[in-house]
Amino acid sequence: MGKGIGLGVADCCLTNGADKVFSLDIGEPGEEFDAVSKHFPGQLVSLEADVTSEESATKAVDDIITAAGTIHGMVVNAGRTKHKPALDFTTEEIEQLWSVNVCMHALRNSRHAI
Repeated sequence: MGKGIGLGVADCCLTNGADKVFSLDIGEPGEEFDAVSKHFPGQLVSLEADVTSEESATKAVDDIITAAGTIHGMVVNAGRTKHKPALDFTTEEIEQLWSVNVCMHALRNSRHAI
């Protein structure tokens, strides 16, 4: 949620009255995140997490519950891409893309939050 569609969803939630939005990302937030965060001081929180790792995702959900008391909603939209012809992807690249874009992150994050 540190950029792109996820950050847009976070901005929309905050604009429409959300008290706080937590953004999980594998890296540090960038300039786009900082710009939105300035509009909502203390309401947009970045947590570093790897959604392809059950341990990391579970810890992030636990940290959110500890900080906020509960979770009222969850937008699971992690994604990544590599811009090149599909037939040029290695097996490892396909597995990485699949694990983030399709596979378990939505189930893993949602299941633990419930």
